[in-house]
Amino acid sequence: MGTRKRYNLTKRKTKKKKSRKRKTRKKKTTKKLFLRKKNKKQFHISGRDLKRNTSKMSYDIFGKREIIDIMQYRAIQALDNLTKLQQLKKHHYLYKPIVKEYKRRLVILLRKKKNKDIYKKVLGESYAPKRLDKMSHKKLEKIYYILLHK
Repeated sequence: MGTRKRYNLTKRKTKKKKSRKRKTRKKKTTKKLFLRKKNKKQFHISGRDLKRNTSKMSYDIFGKREIIDIMQYRAIQALDNLTKLQQLKKHHYLYKPIVKEYKRRLVILLRKKKNKDIYKKVLGESYAPKRLDKMSHKKLEKIYYILLHK
């Protein structure tokens, strides 16, 4: 049998541990999505303003943008896919929205002088925005595709 160590039961003098100063921990920064401008009307769709006659706008985290109705969207898609008016009947539900889209695109295309000169050569008259309203649908289509493929 081995001998056991006997512990001294008298009080020992213990050294006080020096407490170190606790440093405040830095808060970890988390990546957050910050908006450039804070919209007061976030996630809101405003109605038409009758006094200013503006279109419907949508406000969300990406900013504000115009809301397009479904018929206008379908007309835009049809023109992007090079659908011609001659392929549609006059009573087709997309006929009027496509004509409206032709006029809108022609106004945008005819801002440049080069396109205005082509317009004048083809039709024999100078460009005026009011003339697009009176122009036949076949001429609208013709001038649009000429300007598009110039």
